[in-house]
Amino acid sequence: MKKVIYLLLLVILPGLSAQAQTVYKDQVRVENQSITRSDDNRLTIAMDIIMQANMKISSNRSATLTPILEANGHTKALSPIVIYGRRRALVNERGNTVPKDAFVILRRKRKTEQRVSYLVQLPYEAWMQKANLVMDADLCGCRNIVEANTLDPIATLNIERIKLQPAIAYITPKAEEVKHRAVEGSAFLDFPVNKTIIYPEYRRNQAELAKIRATIDTIRNDKNISITGIRLEGYASPEGSYANNDRLAKGRTAALLNYVRNYYDFPEGLLTMASTPEDWAGFRKFITNSALPQKEEILQMIDLDEKDMDAKEKKAMMSEIDDVKGVKWTLGLNSIVGSSIPESMIPDDVKSMLQGKDTELMFVCTKYESATPQVNKQIKQIDKIVKSYDKSGMVIGEAPLMKDLQDVTDIDLTRVNVISIAAIFIIILLIFKSISLPIILVSVIEFAITINMAIPFYQGKSLPFVASIVIGAIQLGATGDYAILMTTRYQKERMKGKSKKESVAIAHRISMPSIITSGLSFFAATFGVTCYTQVDMIGSICELLSRGAIISVIVVLTVLPAMFLIFDPVICRTTAGYRVKKDKSKTVAEPTA
Repeated sequence: MKKVIYLLLLVILPGLSAQAQTVYKDQVRVENQSITRSDDNRLTIAMDIIMQANMKISSNRSATLTPILEANGHTKALSPIVIYGRRRALVNERGNTVPKDAFVILRRKRKTEQRVSYLVQLPYEAWMQKANLVMDADLCGCRNIVEANTLDPIATLNIERIKLQPAIAYITPKAEEVKHRAVEGSAFLDFPVNKTIIYPEYRRNQAELAKIRATIDTIRNDKNISITGIRLEGYASPEGSYANNDRLAKGRTAALLNYVRNYYDFPEGLLTMASTPEDWAGFRKFITNSALPQKEEILQMIDLDEKDMDAKEKKAMMSEIDDVKGVKWTLGLNSIVGSSIPESMIPDDVKSMLQGKDTELMFVCTKYESATPQVNKQIKQIDKIVKSYDKSGMVIGEAPLMKDLQDVTDIDLTRVNVISIAAIFIIILLIFKSISLPIILVSVIEFAITINMAIPFYQGKSLPFVASIVIGAIQLGATGDYAILMTTRYQKERMKGKSKKESVAIAHRISMPSIITSGLSFFAATFGVTCYTQVDMIGSICELLSRGAIISVIVVLTVLPAMFLIFDPVICRTTAGYRVKKDKSKTVAEPTA
């Protein structure tokens, strides 16, 4: 006989004037608006909110989209959608300052369409029957200062009860061709302290092993059942260190797997295993079924510790952090009061110093300075350890913040270098009407910058995270200025028909005083700041700039003329306005008529 399931449908639908709408300067699109009122007088609002590809939010800004119901002086703000720029999202996550009442929090992806399936429920009120649904869009900058605000309509409500006739539908369940079932059993094996070997005659093991074999035999002896897999999961008791409990749980489970494998001729791969280092659920069940006089107090302590890491896990985590290279010491609540004291017994005034409602603070002291490669590597290791114990844990402080800023800066540096080099390449290409000269000049410029940035590495000095952008941009401009000055003279002499040696010699002799004067002036200005400033970052940057000025002068006066001599034939053939004349002794470039 077929099973028939009857479904009685009775719904209340509103009349809704709604089409696809664009809001927030035509950068956000709202589609599929649906507003329904249920029998229990609740209003359900659903719609798709799409951040279009043309939506632009600066890295330091955020936008908040808040749907609002309004009618006859009544307003009701719904859960907002918060959209962060890249840098703003990073800072807010680090400071744990994200809004708690937001429907969703997004990080804006440039030139990408992002869709949010918006759904909220709220109690229905009489004034909502003819309400308007609008979108409030706030654009905020730093310190949450509202820089722009818009209020755009989405839909007009017209909620009325619609009587529908009940409908009956039926569903015939599909018969299973092959039924899949799982059989579970449990046994309590006894092991000697810190041992992972099964002794069948030890304590009650004989009876418990018989239970395991009986469970397996019941299935094997049923001709209508095929065994597709056997999973063995072992546990360890909570006492002792977490690492040792993990070792015992894995080793004892493996011992049981080998016992079953040796007792039965199962195919390879049929048996699998898993382990849990600390069986708090089993321990709680044991205490619940026991007759201990302090049973309720023990259960309360177990339940309090279940929501967070227990004292042993915190101690183990801090011990791993202590082993990270460069860590001097760690300090937490357990370090002060000891891990043997239950947290429920610690006075509130002591806990409040390091522990909040949902957070606990631990201090890590490092011997490395902020924004150095050593501390960045250390932070990465510490963060990995913290996440292994608590996925929601965070590593905060000056050094992690500087690391995040440095990561962002490195991305900006790459973009700045690419754009700057491309711009200089195009400028040189247009000015000199040459394909080879831009390549030669950019190579010389980057060579000078590379030498300057490499010196601190061999000196064992660390650079401020902004140094790369500052030095790369300023020295790029200065070196380019010197190089263009010499190249202009070289090209002029070459166009007159002089030989390459004569052209390079004249260009070098005439441009050298100007290049040296400009470079020394730049050196004097920046070196003076280095000598008198008390700000380490400014001193480091000015030291790089002053040294870069001297390096740029030397490179332009030595390397660039050599490049002209080596690549002169290529320059003549790839530069507009040259006519190359060859004879047996030399190559001469003459101006075209």
